[in-house]
Amino acid sequence: MTGANAGESGVLRRVSVKVRTALLGRIPQGVVANAFAQLVLILPQVTIPSALLFTLGAERAGAWLLALTLSNLLLLADFGVTMSVSAKLLHLKARHEVEEAKRQFTTSLVLVLGFGLGMAGLCSALILALPTSPVAGLASLEPDLVPLLLCLIGASLAQLLTTYFTLLVRADDRYASATYVGSLYGAAEFAVALSLILWGASLLSLAAGLLAIRLVCLAASAQYARQTIGWMRWSDDGLTGARLLDQIRSGAAFSVIPAAQALLLSGPLIILGATANAASVALFSTLRTLTRTGLQAQLVVSNAVMPEYGKAVAQHNMAKAVQLIRRSLIAWTVIGIPFILAMSLIGLPVYELWTHHTVEAPQTLVVIFAVQVTLGALWNVLLNLIYAAGRHAMLVAYLVPGGIVFLPLCYGLSTQLGPFGAILAVIAYDALILAACIRALRRHVADEARRADDTSLALRSSHRPENPADNRSCGATA
Repeated sequence: MTGANAGESGVLRRVSVKVRTALLGRIPQGVVANAFAQLVLILPQVTIPSALLFTLGAERAGAWLLALTLSNLLLLADFGVTMSVSAKLLHLKARHEVEEAKRQFTTSLVLVLGFGLGMAGLCSALILALPTSPVAGLASLEPDLVPLLLCLIGASLAQLLTTYFTLLVRADDRYASATYVGSLYGAAEFAVALSLILWGASLLSLAAGLLAIRLVCLAASAQYARQTIGWMRWSDDGLTGARLLDQIRSGAAFSVIPAAQALLLSGPLIILGATANAASVALFSTLRTLTRTGLQAQLVVSNAVMPEYGKAVAQHNMAKAVQLIRRSLIAWTVIGIPFILAMSLIGLPVYELWTHHTVEAPQTLVVIFAVQVTLGALWNVLLNLIYAAGRHAMLVAYLVPGGIVFLPLCYGLSTQLGPFGAILAVIAYDALILAACIRALRRHVADEARRADDTSLALRSSHRPENPADNRSCGATA
């Protein structure tokens, strides 16, 4: 073979490798899996509210959405343990520390079950003790309110545990498979819920159906995780007081993040339900649901990048980590800006068609929601990277006081401006979270760069050859 032919062969080989990496690499596979998952997630978000509005009207549909929002607060019942331990397990898997992974799994399983069952029991006791709800927006759900809320509490607990087992599979470096399996659970729930709505079932029957399908998904997720993950075994020495306290501390720091997200998602609905009426809840909830499709489109890439970023950090490969940060920001820019423009131009007619003209929305409000979702998508992109790096504790100092201020701000603006005030309060909190995420990520990158420089300097010092001339010079000087 001539030199020219050998050179051509080498170029073709390199091009072939790059093409295979671009099409079959871990991130592209994750993007495809996440695109499928977001599609499965968006379909019920778009279909279910529209079907509810068509069959029940704005008042009853808004009351159901408010009840679902209240029960979904139970998803915070593990106090951050699920998310924090999945990030830790991803790092342990990258370092092949299997025995410690078993111990962490044992501890987290006890905590998630204990916290979840305890909070579900407390919520159920409160519901039984208060048969009439103080939230005016739920009044139209009487007389089925108590059994309906109990079914939704059980459904939320089942979803919490299903999420736990699904994230364990993801932490085992199986992002794509975990995403596909989670999508199947979502598709099954969507099929059951839509069938019951179109069949004309009561809201109590719909709540019972959600409870039943989520229990089935919980059993399937636990079995799939058990068969898939080699280290998912009980460890007798994993349940120690020190490890329990360590996971509680780590989870408590992380729980601030889902608590902040819950404030943004549930807070305005609860406040509008208490101060206004169920129709205002329906307006706010449906507008947010429609515009959140833009956030979910932007997270298609970000969610797939997250596990790879966590591995890069665990292996101290900051060159790759910085590259992944850039990719995430580029994806946000390419999707976010056109989304705002599209919602500004055609958002209102799409919304009116989607809601069957049962809910009226001003054009300005549609645009404000699109801006808010795009802003929220940016901090969610950065938050994924911070979470994957295990640096979420850096956000606590910003999110806690921000959340304390957000509730009275949202209440005051909502009583004065209705849904306009609620979304403006959300934007203010979004801006604070974004500033906190930018600061935390920049600090993390700077810390890792400083650590790499210190490690490189130490290695150079340890391998520096001894120079006898230098020794003589030093001796003479002394």
